[in-house]
Amino acid sequence: MLQQQWMASVHHDGSPRYVTPPPHALGHTVQLRLRADLDAPITAAYIRTSPDGEQELTPMRRVADAGICQWWEGEVRLHMPRSHYRFVLATPAGNWTLNAADITRHTPTDALDFTLLPEATTPTWVADAIFYQIFPDRFWDGDPTSNVQNGEYQCYGRPVVARGWDDMPQKPGTGEAGGVEFFGGDLAGIIQRLDYLQDLGVNALYLTPIFTSPSNHKYDVQDYTHVDPHFGGDAALADLRAALDARGMRLLLDIIPNHTSATHPWFLAARADPHAPTAEFYTFGDGPDDYTAWLGVKSLPKLNYRSEQLRQIMYAGPDAIMRRWLRPPFR
Repeated sequence: MLQQQWMASVHHDGSPRYVTPPPHALGHTVQLRLRADLDAPITAAYIRTSPDGEQELTPMRRVADAGICQWWEGEVRLHMPRSHYRFVLATPAGNWTLNAADITRHTPTDALDFTLLPEATTPTWVADAIFYQIFPDRFWDGDPTSNVQNGEYQCYGRPVVARGWDDMPQKPGTGEAGGVEFFGGDLAGIIQRLDYLQDLGVNALYLTPIFTSPSNHKYDVQDYTHVDPHFGGDAALADLRAALDARGMRLLLDIIPNHTSATHPWFLAARADPHAPTAEFYTFGDGPDDYTAWLGVKSLPKLNYRSEQLRQIMYAGPDAIMRRWLRPPFR
């Protein structure tokens, strides 16, 4: 069998077919399974773990040949809150390693291993949730009085553009496409369409960011403490929460904890003065224009959680931003 064919057939993932379903707990044993083409020249397979930082190889068993596949099984005991593993496959031509990224001849680092989190928990309701993801600006315009107006302010150095609800977005490269176009969707529009969502069987909503931001997508947050006024402001979120509660529906918000806008007051102060209190919230190199950004996108400077002050503001302190949105009337 050609080498590339059998290598491409080797597979493992975190689904119940390949991993004992959660919950997992420290000290428990988890069964792991591996699949390969029936003719793959695997003579032995091992689960490679690193309890206490030392390599351990656990032999697997070839337990079944089903259809065109061979199946291997093995068990590992969970010793640590974050348990890494990968597979080592022996063949007549030498050993191969399968991790979460690829199958290779060389020995990789632990960075791309498969991972089990035995102490991780999820709310019980999630198992029965049917989520509907909403990009608010394009879902429904429930309150036209809150709409962005043409040229109301600058976004990415360009004036914002108001579109009619049935207009087509401009093509990339025209100078008006992307985050500067607004169509008027808001939280009031979501409330008005809850019957439609329930008719679909939806019982949980995930909203892309809704906090104050210059763009239509709101991932470049300028103020974590308020809902963008063009989405209806804080009062609209409280109204949405009440409407969902009345229907027994759940709500998940995207707080955008990874990065802010380059126009966030924290970043503006940090960029202007390396000794500013918020300078430690970001990672600067050689000068104010050299900073770490999400995927290199300079309008989205990444937050640096080595800062204790930032951790207190974002999630750890009694009045932290994340705690604000988990309290009435928003939870």
